[in-house]
Amino acid sequence: MIIAGFAGTGKSTFAARVENAIDLTSMPFSRILPTVKSGEPEAEKAAPWLLNDPLYPDNYVAAVLRAERRYDYVIIPTSQWVIYRLQKEYGRKIVVCCPTDECREEYRRRFADRGNSEEFIKVFIDGWESILSNVRELDNVVHIPLGPGEHLTDIREKLDRERASDATQPVSERLVEKLEGEVREGGKGYVLYISGWEDTCHYRIPDLHDPAERDFLYRVGRELWELGLSRIVEEAFIFERVGREYEVNFVDREGLAEFLDRERAIQKAQGVKP
Repeated sequence: MIIAGFAGTGKSTFAARVENAIDLTSMPFSRILPTVKSGEPEAEKAAPWLLNDPLYPDNYVAAVLRAERRYDYVIIPTSQWVIYRLQKEYGRKIVVCCPTDECREEYRRRFADRGNSEEFIKVFIDGWESILSNVRELDNVVHIPLGPGEHLTDIREKLDRERASDATQPVSERLVEKLEGEVREGGKGYVLYISGWEDTCHYRIPDLHDPAERDFLYRVGRELWELGLSRIVEEAFIFERVGREYEVNFVDREGLAEFLDRERAIQKAQGVKP
């Protein structure tokens, strides 16, 4: 069974305490992360320097379906698009668990206590009403609210009953393998586009699945943020395949480094602070 839990509801704790459960975090699928994990993973959630992974949500949906074949409980975030895909395309039963309105300040404390960044807290607390409203509007799901002081482990009996009443079977191994194959094949042909102060840059990404390439893109993302070139989504992003109709001069890693050096020099000359 798939449980979609709001941030701070105790997804990791539930997976650690309940047999045959997994907390399938989405960030490794939705963002370009380094292969060597940070010592403070919570602090990097919603980090503004992380580049979006264009393979998401296909890569994550495939991982969820794979996990459902192995685990009794697969716990995911309350991403509306992912939930919609799992429901509409694959007929999955989703149990959505969100806090009630009065829990806002409690969740602010939860986020701070577990080390989330200011950016993360701002996203969820400043957007509290709209985020919860959108999640609650999801139809054809089972909604289980969490009151003050409650975590997923506190509603274990309710979740067990929902699982017992779930008549659906996991999707077939053949379908999961097909989806995984499509994701693997889809990692080539992407381009990192950067709009600088006086010029643009197009870096052709050899393979998004290559760990060394992802480490490189993660470092580039941090540099772009420090230069102020990724603070508006149009200024730095990864997009799919440039067609022949576009006259684009691609750069390699050395060319990308030279582009960033020029941007630093321009900023220094103009006295611009990122």
